[in-house]
Amino acid sequence: MLVGAGLSALLAVSGLWQVTERSAPRVLLLIPVCLLFTTAALTLREAAHQRHRERTWELISQMRPLALDGLGLSAALEDLARHTGDAGELDIRVQVPLLPRLPADAEAMIYRIVPEALTNAARHPGAHKVEVELHVDGADLDIVIQDEGPARPAGSRPAMD
Repeated sequence: MLVGAGLSALLAVSGLWQVTERSAPRVLLLIPVCLLFTTAALTLREAAHQRHRERTWELISQMRPLALDGLGLSAALEDLARHTGDAGELDIRVQVPLLPRLPADAEAMIYRIVPEALTNAARHPGAHKVEVELHVDGADLDIVIQDEGPARPAGSRPAMD
């Protein structure tokens, strides 16, 4: 887009000189050329930053919490709840059946969802108890995290179903 603006400026300046049939000072030609090079450099820089951001997110998504490898998902969630409860005023109960090994990305996702939900529960005024439950039904796995904080207004929907 910016490169197009530089080209347009260059064409406009050269077209103006042709219409007026004057000899143009060469220094004026430098303005659109500089604009062209500057916008091209900025475009390349932004593309490099975007590639860097994408690669960083890709690496972060591939990172696996060490607790999962050392303890397994069930024990890692219980350990996470224990440490989260110790750090705040929450009494956290974890009910997780002994699970078979799940795909690594599924375990990592569950392990990242639970602390986010616990943090949200800690923010609720009046929430002192939190229950974390995992239910396995065939190929389905449900995560249920409930606190005793104030209920949502009638008719409202949870953020995620």
